[in-house]
Parts: sequence; structure tokens; C-alpha cells
Amino acid sequence: MNDRTIDPEITFDDQADTTEILHKKPADAQVPGYEDALNKQDAAEGSADLVEEPVFLELEEGQYLDIPLFITKTTARQFPGRRPGESLNDTLTRLAREHQEKSNDRLQRMAVTIPEARALVAAFCRSYPVATRLTYCLRDTVEELYGDRGKGLDKMRGGYTTGPGLHPGRCDIPCGAVRDAGDFMTSLRHEVIGRFGLNTFTSDWKRALPKSISAAWQEPSMCGLWTQVNADYADQLESLKAEEVFAFYCGDIEPGHHINRKDVHERGAWSFRETCIERTRSMRLDDLENIALMVAQGLHDRTRTQRTSPGLNRQFRLRER
Repeated sequence: MNDRTIDPEITFDDQADTTEILHKKPADAQVPGYEDALNKQDAAEGSADLVEEPVFLELEEGQYLDIPLFITKTTARQFPGRRPGESLNDTLTRLAREHQEKSNDRLQRMAVTIPEARALVAAFCRSYPVATRLTYCLRDTVEELYGDRGKGLDKMRGGYTTGPGLHPGRCDIPCGAVRDAGDFMTSLRHEVIGRFGLNTFTSDWKRALPKSISAAWQEPSMCGLWTQVNADYADQLESLKAEEVFAFYCGDIEPGHHINRKDVHERGAWSFRETCIERTRSMRLDDLENIALMVAQGLHDRTRTQRTSPGLNRQFRLRER
């Protein structure tokens, strides 16, 4: 990396748009225990240093959740390009290994059980304490999550829902649809670091990031991501596709990519300022990585929390077709 001058005065807490987050309970919550879960969530927010266990939403028989509206069709495991923390040699080595594993039929589908999924979420939240502020609903099938309304969503792997009464959001995962524990974690990172992570920007800056990602669709290092997303979302708004590019890239972030990485916040702020605020140059994959790792580190060290309180915003991630 070239020497860069980082302005210490430019931080995400210094943004002019300081949208107030309202902690409101749904007036007509249809799921028993939902308000209880939100109360536990509020307690976790009030004592984040002490409470680092995720809140799991329980559904009684015959009671289902509302369906997320936006369908996420891409998966990080399908992307053949460079992933977070990889050098070019790392990427080539991984691709060769994955090709050999597929040739030997070593990738066997093994659904994650609910107890295993809960343990994975708990482990994820130990790495990313801010994630304990979300509510998690884990079921074996889409039908168990959404009832008859879930028909046609057999490819779903995960969903993130936020909005009034759902601060800061809910993550749904049908455990029987994911291939293995690694795939489960990909869904979790996609929804939490990617989708929820976008809401840790203020509203102005949350608009600026997709705008710069969208403007970089022809940048050579970004073409692979955009080709995948454009193929799956040809009829979607450009801003939604750009948000999916960000969430998609976040699906492969590991704690080791950022926790002990020097200047991770500064590198992310530098890339964000030059490509999203000042817009002095086009975003490259290195910039996307810097920004994504900055968000992930903020969820780890508690320097980021929800800054945007959007309207009802529901998104899905689907399994490979």
C-alpha cells in the first residue's frame, strides 16, 4: 500500500447526519414472545459489556413471521475472484484446492441442526458483540419460518428484516437449506456484516456507498462481482444491486482478516473518503475490502452501531441454483 495521509478528524461519529434511533416495540406483535425477545435485546444494548449472548426468537405452532421482500440470489462461495484477506497466490491456491475437492466429490451436503446453528450464532457474536443486538430466528425450513407464504422460496438461505419496531433487525435462517456449517456462517456474515452493517452508516453515507459501488461497475477488479449481481438482479434498482455487491463481498469475511490488522479503521476511512465522499477516483476491489473490513472491525470492537433507522427493509439470501 502507498503512504496515505489519514485525517484523524474524519470519523464516522463526526457525520452531520446523526439520525436518532427510536427503540419502539411493535404495537400489534403477532408472534408470542416477540416483545419478550425485544426486551432482552434492549437489555443487551444497555449493557453490551456484560451481555454477549444472542437472542433467539421462538415461534409457536401455527405462528409465522412476515416474509422479507428483497431476494438475495448471490452467494460468496460462488464467486471465483479474490476474497477478503487473500493475495493473488492465495486465490489461485484456493481455486485449485476447491476444484480438486469437487473432482473427488468431497463436498457433501450436510444440513446444520438447530442446536448447531445456535452454537454458531453464539460463536459469531463472541467475535462480533454488536451482533447480539439483533434477534435470530432459526428453523429447519422456510415453511416453518413463514408458513404457506414461504412457498416459492425453497432456495432461501437467509433473510434480514429491519424497520419500525424491529430495531436494529432480525436475521432468519432456514438451517436445512444451508450446505454445511461454513455455508451457514456465510449466510450469517452476509446478513449481519453486510446488510446490518450498511445501517451502521448514517443515511447520507449509506446512500454514498452504493452510489460509488454502482459507479465502479466497469472497474476491472469489480467486474466479477457486478457480473454475478447483474445476472441475478437485472430487474432491480441499481442501488439495491450495489447494496448486494457489498453484502455479497462481506459473506467471506473472517475475524482473522481484520482483528489484528494494522490501521483497519484508518484504511477503511481513507478508501471511503476518497471514493464515496470526495469521489476523486473510482472504487476498486481493494477499497471495497478496506470498507468492509472497517465495518466488520467496528462490529467487533463496538465502535459501530446502527446509525440509520430505515423503513421496512427485508432481504433474503438464496442458496445456489
